[in-house]
Amino acid sequence: MGKNRGKQRPATQPKQKSTRTADESASLSVSNLVPPQQSSVPLEAATPIDAIAQANLRLTRWLVIWTAVLAIVAVVTTGVGYVQWRALLKTDGTTREAFTAVQRPFIIATGLAASQDLPGYWSFQTILENTGGTPTKNMTVTTAVSFSVPVLPDSPDDPGELKKQSSEAYPTVTNHFIGPHGKVAVDAISLITKTLEEMADNRADFFVYGIARYNDQFAETTERLTKFCFVVRPYKEKSGLTLQNRGLCHHWNCGDEDCQRDKRGYQAELAEFLGKNPAAKGIVRDLPIAAIIPFYPVPLIKAQ
Repeated sequence: MGKNRGKQRPATQPKQKSTRTADESASLSVSNLVPPQQSSVPLEAATPIDAIAQANLRLTRWLVIWTAVLAIVAVVTTGVGYVQWRALLKTDGTTREAFTAVQRPFIIATGLAASQDLPGYWSFQTILENTGGTPTKNMTVTTAVSFSVPVLPDSPDDPGELKKQSSEAYPTVTNHFIGPHGKVAVDAISLITKTLEEMADNRADFFVYGIARYNDQFAETTERLTKFCFVVRPYKEKSGLTLQNRGLCHHWNCGDEDCQRDKRGYQAELAEFLGKNPAAKGIVRDLPIAAIIPFYPVPLIKAQ
């Protein structure tokens, strides 16, 4: 003991107590034994987010562009289709008009017939002909006879303004049917030979005029019309009375739209004539004695 008194022992630090709990120690020991697990995330998932966003943006742009192109193509196709549709309608309308113009019924007055059907009487009939390729439909003829002297020479009143009167002999209204290229005679009046001879001596004329209204067999077409007017000038030859001097009036021989132009011409001529002759008036003359009016309840018109 005496030998060791002079030696000093190195100072030792006091042992520190571990502050870890038993559970922590156990967990650490276990973790050290388990090898680290590999990541289950695939390599593609490691692509940066910005690259994915750019790819989506490019895809969206292409979709917008293709959508715009398809929209433009659709608009152009629609426009072309509309133009073709209009052209087809126009062609169809033109073809239909041309076919209708060729095949539709067309009524014209070919003349005024004069014949002696009754003893001592001359009968006058307006000859209407259908020059078209189809028959008429709902055809009505309104006709009249006038012995008056009109203001405008050889131009009685507009036959389109004739209206049926229950108390008068004229105008007469009759229904007719004319087939393709057919004809019909519309009775106008019958006069005794003596009356016509007196008219020839007095240089008196009379008019047979009227209007025919009808439809055709085609749908969506307007009413057709034909106006007619004839003047009769009886005169005497060495051999006796002749009625060959029958001709057209100055106005009222027209059809459809041409009648509007004819009426404007009549009104203009009438205004000009009255401007030069303000006192001009028509001379009214009654029907001759013993004239036979077709379809009139009293066949003989007696002197009043």
